[in-house]
Amino acid sequence: HGLSTAWLLEGLAVWLIVIPIALLVFGRRPLHPGRQTTAGGAPAGHAPPAATGWSVRDALRTPMFWVIDAAVAASGMLTTGLNFHQIAALGEQGLTASQAALNFLPQAVTTMTVTIAIGALADKVAPKYGLVVAMLLLAGSLLTLSMVDSMWTALLYGGLLGAAGGSVRTVEAAAFTHYFGTANIGAIRGLATTISVASTAFGPLALSLGQDLTGSYGTTALGLLLIPLTVAVGAVLVRPPQRRGGPAAGTSADRLDHTPA
Repeated sequence: HGLSTAWLLEGLAVWLIVIPIALLVFGRRPLHPGRQTTAGGAPAGHAPPAATGWSVRDALRTPMFWVIDAAVAASGMLTTGLNFHQIAALGEQGLTASQAALNFLPQAVTTMTVTIAIGALADKVAPKYGLVVAMLLLAGSLLTLSMVDSMWTALLYGGLLGAAGGSVRTVEAAAFTHYFGTANIGAIRGLATTISVASTAFGPLALSLGQDLTGSYGTTALGLLLIPLTVAVGAVLVRPPQRRGGPAAGTSADRLDHTPA
């Protein structure tokens, strides 16, 4: 039907499916069915718990904030760059355009699968270790790209790349709340998201310049391997943030962080 018609149909699908679900299913419902609620949705006579946590200024002074943000930025930058150049990069390794495009399927499958698994682990393990896993998966995808020589190795590459993206997004959502509380979580994550989105603009450019300089996407990917490995080392070494005189307010660091790191 043409590209313009396809976009039009997708836009109409959002209006006809997503918005009605948001209005009908996630409307103003009582927190406890059968109980009278206040305007804010809490049971009458019960005040909602006060949010606690770090200020944005204090969070910015901790190495942990920048390690989390570096992981998200590295994932955004490299994943975007690899996806933009996927047809050309895998074509350079001998795949057809159709085979290269098919690689988006394992990326989607592993993203969904790993998101569920990492989400469950995030409630039991300190998020910093989830960042390490995400960065190692991202490094593995960069390494595998230079080794693709068949459809099967291409599927492995796509699976690792999808798993890395699913991991870092899930861990990031838990990490900021875990380490910095909820009082200013919107401002903290908003700043981190701004940096992350800005990083995605450099991914396609880095792959293009690297390919121009080296003549190979695989060689470029090997050079970019240093980015996630450096972030992974930083995540291992950095200590959980603590306020002067005690742990971060609004977090459960004592429950989840059992190691000196």
